[in-house]
Amino acid sequence: MAYSIGTISIQQHSAIITGSNTLFERVAKAQNGDLFYFRMGELDHILQVVEVISDTQIKVSMLDGTAFNPAASANNIGYGLVQNFAATTPAKLAKGLAELQAKWHRRESELTGWFTSTADTYAITNFLGEASAIPTPTKIAELAQVAMTASNDLATMAQEIAANQQSLASVAPRINAFDAVYPQVISANNNVITKHDEIVLTHSEVMAKASDVHAHAEQIAAHKQAVFELKQSVLQATELVSLDKTHSHAAAAICATAQAQTHADVQQVQSDKTHIEQVKNDLNVLGDSLHSSVTNAKQTINEKAHTTEQHINHVSAQISTHADSIKAAITSTAQQFDAKTAKRESNTEQHAHSAIRANNQVIMTHDQVAQTAQQVSTNVAQLTTLKNRAEDAQQQTERHSAQTSLDALHSKANAALCALSINTLAQQNAQQNAKLNTALNAALNNTLTAQQINQLFPV
Repeated sequence: MAYSIGTISIQQHSAIITGSNTLFERVAKAQNGDLFYFRMGELDHILQVVEVISDTQIKVSMLDGTAFNPAASANNIGYGLVQNFAATTPAKLAKGLAELQAKWHRRESELTGWFTSTADTYAITNFLGEASAIPTPTKIAELAQVAMTASNDLATMAQEIAANQQSLASVAPRINAFDAVYPQVISANNNVITKHDEIVLTHSEVMAKASDVHAHAEQIAAHKQAVFELKQSVLQATELVSLDKTHSHAAAAICATAQAQTHADVQQVQSDKTHIEQVKNDLNVLGDSLHSSVTNAKQTINEKAHTTEQHINHVSAQISTHADSIKAAITSTAQQFDAKTAKRESNTEQHAHSAIRANNQVIMTHDQVAQTAQQVSTNVAQLTTLKNRAEDAQQQTERHSAQTSLDALHSKANAALCALSINTLAQQNAQQNAKLNTALNAALNNTLTAQQINQLFPV
């Protein structure tokens, strides 16, 4: 039965329907999913309720879920609201009862199939819907038959075990004797293990000593490299000393040249001085000669007073001219001598300074040579010390090598002895195990003889 109290109004392009005296919530109890139909114009519209807003407003959509979008507006339209009973309690009870009936029919079908199945298992579904494989009656019968067969076999085995226990009762004393001997074998095995551990420890010591020898060898190589580098340094220092000696010889040669030049300049100065003294003597002689000539002239004038005055004046003029020329020559010679003397003195001073610098250079070079020689002596002492250390390290290495060789020989000897002991014990154990296995197999087969027992445990 449809609910149709009141009227509704529709607005264009709006999915919300507004009612008048509709009482959608309080009376109609409208809910989502209810059907809502009305007639507008000549068309019937069937919609579904999407949301109940109030007693007078609900929101609807098309049956396929699309939005309701009216093309025009309308007022005071009759409508019908059909309630959706899918969510009510009777509907839920009906649905649950139908599901329970379906499960019961399925369980009946599965049980029928389980009874009639010849397979090992058959799938049965529980009330939670979980399927599990259950053994079929055929499989259960097979398992029962297998259990009965196993029970019979166990009874037979129990009888055989009782018989074997009676057979083994006679072997028990021999087994006790074997148990008494077994600790001795274990003790011997422990001794072998101890020897093996000692060999391993000795081998570790040998390896450690070998490592020490290798380290000493590396140190010797490093010392050799240092000695080689020092040797190269000594050679370089020797070359520097040779170069310094060459420089010293060159400086000495320069000094000798300067001294020779100075000596030559001194000789030249002495020669010039001698020449000047000679010129001075000549001037003195000339002065004396002039004085003598003047005296003679005066005497001649006095004697020949009667000679004309013109001849006397002419002679006096000649004498005066000759004296002036001689005086000018002497003055020029003196000036040249002074210039040469000053130049010689300057050259002499320069050569003297050069000689002093060369002497200082020689002294400095000599000091450098002395320092280099001292450094070479120090390097030679260091080389001697390093050589002694290298010889000591080499001797120590030789001693370690000899000790290592001796330890290696001892280790090999101990290893050989232990290997021999192990082989002997292994052979004895193998023989004993073979005898024991033979005796046990014979005991299990009830064919054990007294001879085998005596071979296994000799008295």
